[in-house]
Amino acid sequence: MIEAVWPKTIGQTCVVHLQRNFFPYAACEDCNKIAELLKRAHTAPTRRPP
Repeated sequence: MIEAVWPKTIGQTCVVHLQRNFFPYAACEDCNKIAELLKRAHTAPTRRPP
């Protein structure tokens, strides 16, 4: 993981930014399937820390 090399690094936490940054690297034929899978994250209830 990148955190092992750069401990202060923050991973991508926003799903919208994750999608925007990910799709240029995905194969065109896979984009619809990926979008459908990621849609679950958009519609999931918010996780509250304990």
